[in-house]
Amino acid sequence: MQWIDWMTLAIVIIVTAIEIIRGTRAGGMGLPLFDAAGVVVAALAATNLSGPVAQALGLQKSLAMLGIFVLLTAGAFILGYWLFGLTGWSLQVFNGILSFVFGVVTGWAIAHMVLRI
Repeated sequence: MQWIDWMTLAIVIIVTAIEIIRGTRAGGMGLPLFDAAGVVVAALAATNLSGPVAQALGLQKSLAMLGIFVLLTAGAFILGYWLFGLTGWSLQVFNGILSFVFGVVTGWAIAHMVLRI
């Protein structure tokens, strides 16, 4: 394996661990669910918007992609925290395993964007 493979694996493992902790401490799997959905949408939007934004601002595409992804991800985390406060989604016994699954999705999306940028 190359160093980039190890880095990608480390990102996924670290983000998954953080999401498991967040899901169990928050008392529900809704917070990792909203985080995963927000990060995936942010990655899709950053990928699709980076070209036009880079041209409009005269930036490199990777720099525009990074900026858009960071801003949208921060907004997604804030929105997810707010939505979880409203809904409080929880499946009691399955919170840990679902937090793990949503953590892997979040880590995969972040690692994908790191590799793309």
